[in-house]
Amino acid sequence: MVIEDEKIIAAEELFTDSRLRIRKVVQSPAGKLYLLTDEINGKVIRIMNSTN
Repeated sequence: MVIEDEKIIAAEELFTDSRLRIRKVVQSPAGKLYLLTDEINGKVIRIMNSTN
């Protein structure tokens, strides 16, 4: 999301082709973002941008 003056001005959708259902999203103490998928053998996915 791109936020200016407390308003969302742009958003990017992730995982649109993989049809994942997200169970939980957490941020680590270091500021890294992780997702847990809602599957029998769920996946932990770290979200990174081009500067990580």
